[in-house]
Amino acid sequence: MNPTLQFHPSSGLFTSEWGLPMPRFTLAIHTRERRYTAKEMKWKELGPGRFQGAHDFFQVTLQLAPARIGRGTTLSGSIRAKKAVSLERIDLLSPVEKRLVSPKALLVHGHTMGGCSMRFFPSPAWNGAEGKTKPKEEKVESWSLTVMKTPAAFAMASFDLKQEHPCLFTATLRSAGLSDFSATMQTPIELAKGASLALAPLTLSTGPEGHPLLITYGLLQATGRGFSARAPVMWNTWDYYRASISEAEVMANVDFIARDPVLKKHIEYITVDDGWQHAYGDWEANYKFPSGMDGLAKKIRKKGFKPGLWFAPFIVEEHATIADWHEGMLARGDKGIPGLPFQCMKRNGFILDPAAEPSKKFLTELFARYARWGYAYYKLDFVRHAQNAVYNAGKRLPKGKLMQDAFALIRKAVGKNAHVLGCNYPFETGAGPVDSARVSSDISPRWRSVKENVKSIAARFWMNRVLWWSDPDFAVCRGDETSKDPDLRRMHPLNVYQGMAGQNEAWNKDWETFVDFEEAKVLLSLTVVHGGVIALSDKLTRLNPRGLDLVRKTVSAVDCGPGIPLDLFERELPEHWVQDHPNGARRLVVNFSENAKALSLDALDLDPALPWRDFWTKKPVSIAKKGSPRKLPPHSCLFLESIASGSPAR
Repeated sequence: MNPTLQFHPSSGLFTSEWGLPMPRFTLAIHTRERRYTAKEMKWKELGPGRFQGAHDFFQVTLQLAPARIGRGTTLSGSIRAKKAVSLERIDLLSPVEKRLVSPKALLVHGHTMGGCSMRFFPSPAWNGAEGKTKPKEEKVESWSLTVMKTPAAFAMASFDLKQEHPCLFTATLRSAGLSDFSATMQTPIELAKGASLALAPLTLSTGPEGHPLLITYGLLQATGRGFSARAPVMWNTWDYYRASISEAEVMANVDFIARDPVLKKHIEYITVDDGWQHAYGDWEANYKFPSGMDGLAKKIRKKGFKPGLWFAPFIVEEHATIADWHEGMLARGDKGIPGLPFQCMKRNGFILDPAAEPSKKFLTELFARYARWGYAYYKLDFVRHAQNAVYNAGKRLPKGKLMQDAFALIRKAVGKNAHVLGCNYPFETGAGPVDSARVSSDISPRWRSVKENVKSIAARFWMNRVLWWSDPDFAVCRGDETSKDPDLRRMHPLNVYQGMAGQNEAWNKDWETFVDFEEAKVLLSLTVVHGGVIALSDKLTRLNPRGLDLVRKTVSAVDCGPGIPLDLFERELPEHWVQDHPNGARRLVVNFSENAKALSLDALDLDPALPWRDFWTKKPVSIAKKGSPRKLPPHSCLFLESIASGSPAR
């Protein structure tokens, strides 16, 4: 196997086996007017692995060096404009020929929260249906990194996570493999005559196993800061109440937590999510919060907790004051006019321009005020939508740098001791300005949501406690078997998508289907074994004893470090997780299928010298006869732990 990326100056082409017979590539620079390729340039070798190419519009320098990850090569360099140009994107690797590449598996990594998946080849699901011979095709984007499992090893392509310009890989998936593999920098900027732009370093590497490649990659992206032994634990209003939340309901749950000896001991933050404000952009308490947000913060602190608050800092709804009276604070579209690029649940919004001076002043004063009022936790949501603008402060700015500067401003305003969560957080913003980041899609207490979320939680295991505290979204368990709630099925938020004709009854039926007791244990087991943020979000006063027992054991679990999905590259839904830590060890096996599975304890790598117990029942588990198979019912899990004597709880 030769993982080295090679450049051939005579043709302007790259070649690489990279563990698989890859096509030949060229470098392509896309401007507003046309596409320029390395094949059109005249190249000369400057030294070992260094090349310079010339064109009427550009001078390009390339550098090939050994990779820091596995075995392989890192491509870097720069382009200098000989004339002013409007850049759109740069394909560091652009295929010049059609060639089907056939890995055994492909890891697709999303741009923000969620969006991750494992794809396996050959895929019988993509064979022609209903007599059609043409196979299904799917174009995919994998942001910052992708990993292929090859017949002999693992191959990883990666850009550094923190970038001024977002970077991604694209490919066309087919039943037998993939084609059109490309590596791209998104560069919608104006490059002045004589100005240079650094190419984002691109690494192609290989290794015998996939997990070490991801772990090494994560360590190289880290800022070097340490993480406390105690993960953030909180109660959040959103999943149960959504926008109907009120001060009275917040305090009813706060009072309940304060009276519960287990919850009181372990919950640190009380976070009020969306629904407290007048509008996105008008961040003042609405009529449901008569004490104001300063008064509410005092009430929460008096009960012994730290108050937290949700913001969508870069969204301005059309009825907000800024939209009507302060157009200079809004980001612009292609003709220099503000538009409505934000939409979620049929709510529309303009983009607050974080690069405009009036917006900077607004954000600084806003967050400094809430910090003075004692808010210690900030959930910043919908932040990726700030990248939807064409013009910021009258210019086409690098989208990654735009987010980095905006978050640095907010961080300075709230102070270094506040906890900042990035939600819908573009990962090219980097690890520095946030304390935690959402890694999964939105969760809900429904089985299909559990299955969807495990994909991204698993694919991003290497982030947790290395870049930030990873947030797998809410730890919820309410359902018919875990709550005593007459309003359980009262809310139907998906009605906003219904018209008056051709309505979809399945949406309401799905929303009225909640997890049963065993499915709730799976959801919460994944939260614990993941080892990141724990955010309860049920109406705690309506949980029954079984539900309360689950959330108490979740928040009081002994910290055993971040978990690892051992079968990440083997299954679409990873089901075998481990935690190994001085405090103790855990083993989780999940049955996501619709049928019972035979499970042998031999497969769990249980140290016979340790005392193992069931996490949920706390009953001892004998492993003396490990070979005896047991049945694992569908939609259930086996969660075992061995906790060292004297280990502290969370």
